[in-house]
Amino acid sequence: MASIAEDELKRTLGLIHGYTFPPLTTKEWIDDVRANFTPRDTDIFVCSSPKSGTNWLCHIIAILKTGKPLDGHLEKANIDLDLPQLEELTEEVVNKLGEYSKRMPIKSEVEMLPPPRLFFTHMPREFIPTNPSAKYVYVYRNPKDVLVSAYHHLSGMKIPLFEGSFEEFYNLYVLTNGMGAFKHIRGYFQHSKDTNLFILSYEELKGNFKQKIEELSHFLGFPFNEEIYDTIAKETNFEAMRKNELTNRSSMMREGVHFLRKGVVGGWKEELSVEQSNKIDEMVKENFSE
Repeated sequence: MASIAEDELKRTLGLIHGYTFPPLTTKEWIDDVRANFTPRDTDIFVCSSPKSGTNWLCHIIAILKTGKPLDGHLEKANIDLDLPQLEELTEEVVNKLGEYSKRMPIKSEVEMLPPPRLFFTHMPREFIPTNPSAKYVYVYRNPKDVLVSAYHHLSGMKIPLFEGSFEEFYNLYVLTNGMGAFKHIRGYFQHSKDTNLFILSYEELKGNFKQKIEELSHFLGFPFNEEIYDTIAKETNFEAMRKNELTNRSSMMREGVHFLRKGVVGGWKEELSVEQSNKIDEMVKENFSE
């Protein structure tokens, strides 16, 4: 197993209450949201475990919301205010994460946003503030691709949050039962019959893009037509998002490393051994055998 102490493991993977969050997130921020944030009836939440397609889905919904290209309604200085992360809305967060962000919002600013407000979050279902009239969209992804994406992301940051080998990172993944992602997915699927929850996979969105966008727009109550779809297809394809500073967030990463790395289905096949792949298959069966 990896020669990394338990506290280092938690720091590396951002484990809080047994779930993975971006590594700079703190337990205090999570607990503050749980205790003090009240969702509005018109709020929309894009929910996922990290590295599951959150950024992609957020910007699809942002275009559905306005019917305009990203550059038409999001200014560079306001990207984080228009698409705030639910667990990062305190003064402390602004001070700590400012170097990674164009402009972090705080609660008082978020309270002033017109409806519908759009948030994204990595909070599990058991923690997220709920409102039966608000809308929740949950996206999940093949755990093998999540593992590979997380490794390259954490090791590619300007201040690397992981500097070991891929094998070491894989061992951390196994040790933490998939970095808490399996438990995260189960929590939302237990509410799959909730009428205000829309669940889809990254792979479904990739494979049936237009159909899933139309279903999503219907669920959210936004108009859908060929013009809006064409805008989404043009603005949120991988190459377009990679070239767009609003979506690629290259300021977080080392030179030559992209926040959006590949955006493909099945990229894990290039990096996981047969033994590692089989082990993850066993973990999936163990976690979703019911």
